[in-house]
Amino acid sequence: MPTNLTDGLREEYVYTPWDVLDGYPYIGKHGVYIGGGYVVRMKDPDALPAKMQQLYDEAWIDRYMFMSFCMLMLKRILKGAPPKKNAP
Repeated sequence: MPTNLTDGLREEYVYTPWDVLDGYPYIGKHGVYIGGGYVVRMKDPDALPAKMQQLYDEAWIDRYMFMSFCMLMLKRILKGAPPKKNAP
């Protein structure tokens, strides 16, 4: 019998506190975000499509979360892209 409720669960189903994630709480106008959460570490880019499908099938993510993820990835990609040259 498991000694802890999280024994045997995959990492993405275990809450990770802010200090483990090397983050900080954020104080906003309407509340405080404590900075922790559920994390999926994407180490292998080739495994990304299968992992995303698995998480979607398990209802870990929905279409709204998927779009947030896509927007974040595009933002990171574009931020690292070289600036456009101005046409004469």
